[in-house]
Amino acid sequence: MRRPLLFAALSSLSFACQVEEPPSAEPVASAEAPIVNGELDTGHPGVVALTIQGQQFCTGTLVTPTVVVSAAHCIHPSTGVSPGTLAQVFFGNVVGQGGTFIDVVEAEYKPDWFLDDPDADDDVSVLRLASPAPVAPIPMGTLPPPGSTITLVGFGITSAGGTGSGVKRVTQATIDQIGSKIFSMPVDPSGTCNGDSGGTALFLDNGVEKLVGIHTRSDCQSFMLDERVDAHLEEFIQPFIDKGGSCDADGSCASGCAAPDPDCPCAGDGFCTTACPAVATDPDCDPACAANGVCATDCPAPDPDCPVCVADGECVAACEADPDCSTGDGGSGGAGGAGGDEEDDADEDDDPLVIDSGCGCALPGTEPAPRSPAWLVALGLLLRRRRTTRSLR
Repeated sequence: MRRPLLFAALSSLSFACQVEEPPSAEPVASAEAPIVNGELDTGHPGVVALTIQGQQFCTGTLVTPTVVVSAAHCIHPSTGVSPGTLAQVFFGNVVGQGGTFIDVVEAEYKPDWFLDDPDADDDVSVLRLASPAPVAPIPMGTLPPPGSTITLVGFGITSAGGTGSGVKRVTQATIDQIGSKIFSMPVDPSGTCNGDSGGTALFLDNGVEKLVGIHTRSDCQSFMLDERVDAHLEEFIQPFIDKGGSCDADGSCASGCAAPDPDCPCAGDGFCTTACPAVATDPDCDPACAANGVCATDCPAPDPDCPVCVADGECVAACEADPDCSTGDGGSGGAGGAGGDEEDDADEDDDPLVIDSGCGCALPGTEPAPRSPAWLVALGLLLRRRRTTRSLR
């Protein structure tokens, strides 16, 4: 990178941390509103607001069901809300208008960061939530090369010295220069400002948006800096994630498990399984698996809207595999036509009978396993002969 060009601009940049009154009175009906010159964002549910007493002061990104990544200066004693456990994380689009608040129970900032660092890097923090988030986390990725377009999301103000924090906004920017830990972007014409600190730079990697940058400094007009997520992942972010608990039932929600953590099976963990008893609450599951009047066939647990296709004595026409709908060789009841007992006996030799011990139903065409007792088989043959005789009368 061209260090002289990048670092010559650092003295003019300010940290993007700000606390102001909640934006409940601000109109949000307009389709556009300045991150600076950005748009209102109703997506990216994993981008969150850091709040204290209901007021937004920074932004963050959910990277596991219980871990949020943000900026160090947001919770550092010299510049932000300290300790970080005083904060609450808000999930929603406008702070104070619906959404969900979750307490922070543990928070750390990278110890290498300090206010007057001439390198202006290591501005990273991590926060652990008291309970799993109601949305899916955003995966972390590697920073793309200069010239790449990335998406910026934050809850900050709309202009230098302006107002409007607490509303999620989105815009795009182009990566300019890249350092070992930070990268720069021009505000052209849009970018980050106060309150966007700790927020989210996303790169679309093979169709998946991944977190690649953490907003740190900006002059709200021409120049901005982000921390590289890939530069801090192995040394700082991942160790904090890993110490959050095991994948066993220990009262703590872990991430990166090979199977759903029993402490939070309905969390956004990449698994949609029967471990979550209510698939409609699992962000990894297709919403169609809930009771919505539509039968979805690829759910991990039976969709309550789908018919029950079991041997229960009732034929459900919508079930192709319902054993109660079996028609045998040529009609209902398994009779092949107007034959006599001799013909029926021949059919029985070709069509072995199994007695379903669970419901007492005769299921033709299935080999018994294990073999039924002789008296039970005899009873089944008698019942079938009587039923067939009646159907031929």
